[in-house]
Amino acid sequence: MIENKIYANEQPNQLTRYRNYRPKGNLLYLTLDGKISNDEKVKTNDYRCISYENDIVNWLHECKKESVNIPILRETISQYTNLIKILTGQNINIKMSQDIAQRILKDKEIFEAYQNLLDSEKEVRQQVLNEIFPDLIKSVKFNHKLESNDISELFNENLKWRSVSFTNESLKMLGLSICFSFNFERSFYGILYGFRYETNDVYNKKLEIIKQKFDKEFDIVNSNSDNNWLCWNSLDKDKSNSNLETLKNIKFGNFKSDFEEKVKSMLAIVDSI
Repeated sequence: MIENKIYANEQPNQLTRYRNYRPKGNLLYLTLDGKISNDEKVKTNDYRCISYENDIVNWLHECKKESVNIPILRETISQYTNLIKILTGQNINIKMSQDIAQRILKDKEIFEAYQNLLDSEKEVRQQVLNEIFPDLIKSVKFNHKLESNDISELFNENLKWRSVSFTNESLKMLGLSICFSFNFERSFYGILYGFRYETNDVYNKKLEIIKQKFDKEFDIVNSNSDNNWLCWNSLDKDKSNSNLETLKNIKFGNFKSDFEEKVKSMLAIVDSI
């Protein structure tokens, strides 16, 4: 039995239900990096953690050897291996990575320079935050005639999760806001977007319709929801889980256009109700 988790949240008692279904079965928990399950009811020796980063990549290398005479299959395996390496933050050019590592370890001064670079990541993240988000939020508010919460929360270094919410009269009537939430400790990786509850005292049938339209618009099988969110999805689910890759996309990539496009699409959902 294999539970495959890449970006989806783990369901309550998920591994426990596997174990109860087949007590003596071999249970594997497959994730990008081989992390343990959040299921507190199942013991760690009741299942085995495996990862795309090591187990699957190594297995694919062996598969590629066997497919040497089948070009289409061989190249497909190569592409899939490269994709996994991107998803797990590995440098596809292993030889280059090895050369860099050897250079870093050549002497103490080079190693200390490398250490200083790593130590500066927090300041780099903060600088990107200062450069990108005030203007981006101002642009979104102006272009779509929206209000936002106090964006000072985005600059609060004591907060792990930082959010910015947008509202208008239509959203207020539904007790919702359009929200983006960032896991700043991971260099913005895990950027969530969706409809967040502002007030949910009264059940409104329109909310279920909004959730259905949200899933359809963003091609989601069943969007996540909880006490704070009507529905949410991950903005960067198809990108590398490397902190620097996400940071690079925010600074140099199409993050700003993606951000505004998501706002535009969610406003269209509200307007269609």
